[in-house]
Amino acid sequence: MKKLLIYQIGKEKYNMSNLILCTGNLSEVPYILKNTNQEIYSIEELCYYLYHHIATAEDFLFDEDLIQFIHTKLGMPERATILLGLLKEKASLKEMAIALFDSTDLYTRKELEQFVAELDKLETLQSWQKVKQKADSYLESGNYKDASSLLERILQEQKTEHLQESLIGDVYHNLGICKLHRMGVQQAVFYFQEAYERNHKEES
Repeated sequence: MKKLLIYQIGKEKYNMSNLILCTGNLSEVPYILKNTNQEIYSIEELCYYLYHHIATAEDFLFDEDLIQFIHTKLGMPERATILLGLLKEKASLKEMAIALFDSTDLYTRKELEQFVAELDKLETLQSWQKVKQKADSYLESGNYKDASSLLERILQEQKTEHLQESLIGDVYHNLGICKLHRMGVQQAVFYFQEAYERNHKEES
């Protein structure tokens, strides 16, 4: 029988919930994704998270502990063997992702083609753009500590990157959000002021 699982990705933070039809095993103990602390109970959840968080994929997709979880907790030894083989061969992110998606019918061919296109697009981005995408993903998942570190890194390197003032303002704004959650309003005010001086956005 197919098992139904209501899978919610941080409903309060994302303002969204999704119903996923899980055809494989559901682990009683979740796997916790590094840096975002997202709990994973099924292969469908893992694929869903990967599909919507490409920027952070390198943080967890090359993890032997995850492959072991797929092997033992999800009861997919053959898929785990394929992934482990790719890992030892130092396969690309694209190869690892495709091997993972091949384990479920969650996405159509067209959707996977769109994913690959987004992944190829990610590879063409400048260094600071990749960092910002990852920081934004951390921010959405509530990992304000790592998001702060990446955003501060962009600000430190922005002189060599020659970023537009509006883009720097957006970085300050997101950093303000991180400071607000971690340290309170008083610490965040400075960053929102810096953001508004550069991007003049009502939100800041």
